[in-house]
Amino acid sequence: MRFRRAVILAASLCLVGAIGLAYGQSRAPLGLQIKAIPSSIKGDQITSATLSGSGLLALGTASGKLSILDRKLRPWGDEWKRSADSSAIFRISFSQDEAAIAGATLGAVFIWRLNDPTVVKMKIPLKEAPPAMALSPSGRWLALANFDVFVFDVAGGRFVRKFEQDMKGGGIGEYEHMAFSPDASVVVAASGDNIDAWNIESGKRVRNWSCNCGANGVTFSRDAALAVFGTGDARAVLVDLASETVLKYKSMSILEGDHVYGTAVSLKGTLVAAGTAGGAVVVWDTVSGVIIARAQPSGQPIARITSSDDGQLLLVEGQKAEYVRGSYDRWLMTLTQR
Repeated sequence: MRFRRAVILAASLCLVGAIGLAYGQSRAPLGLQIKAIPSSIKGDQITSATLSGSGLLALGTASGKLSILDRKLRPWGDEWKRSADSSAIFRISFSQDEAAIAGATLGAVFIWRLNDPTVVKMKIPLKEAPPAMALSPSGRWLALANFDVFVFDVAGGRFVRKFEQDMKGGGIGEYEHMAFSPDASVVVAASGDNIDAWNIESGKRVRNWSCNCGANGVTFSRDAALAVFGTGDARAVLVDLASETVLKYKSMSILEGDHVYGTAVSLKGTLVAAGTAGGAVVVWDTVSGVIIARAQPSGQPIARITSSDDGQLLLVEGQKAEYVRGSYDRWLMTLTQR
């Protein structure tokens, strides 16, 4: 597992990292205000988390509870809470318009509308919780992925499509991030260096592209217009998906042997966040080309980052030294003026 190797790397880079990151922070015009997210809620372990475009924080627990908090970690919407039949929630996804939210357990996905207490429960053809999941605008389509992509009609409660990786096109790994186009006609999935996209109605593949950049991780903007790759030589690579063009790239670390794993990009692509194996969180202003903020919340690798649409709020998840499924150190980070 890549994060186990990264734990060893993070430890070996600890001393050099402290020196290098201090240097980087002294040049950054903005700061990152950090709030630690508790590992449990009233003794119930948090097993999943995600951030919506507006900055709502959703937390799933080992007992199947799903709750939503605001940017100040206060209960949202008259203490919005739902339950997934006492089964641990391992993946959460908001729809782009925040009309609906989905929580994945082992063998099932629960979908709720945020303004409606009713729930749709769908059994899924996966033995494990899906590595990637996306909910289309209005919550019409649910997409899950492992090595393939499965699409469901939520209202009809039925399976619609299965899309398979093109092995000749370089598909070899699990899909790790997904998104829908704003009109919900296309679903996009990323696996390592490769990005695939399909039209849901026709079932046709409309994209199979590789950045050939030695990627360790990849994520999309919420509207699936942009992608950002994290690479084995510690770069963040920003890509326009429509033209399949690398727009910009930048080194996120001065540490020899460092990697970028977790990445996130704002809706307009003006801010990119990257998490390194050495444990740093770095924010890059792609307009000016400058690293504007840097922080190191722990010495462990940063496994995943989720951004609000404006790029001002980040959900950061750091790999624990002893990994248990769903167990991460989590922080909410806000860009602030120094």
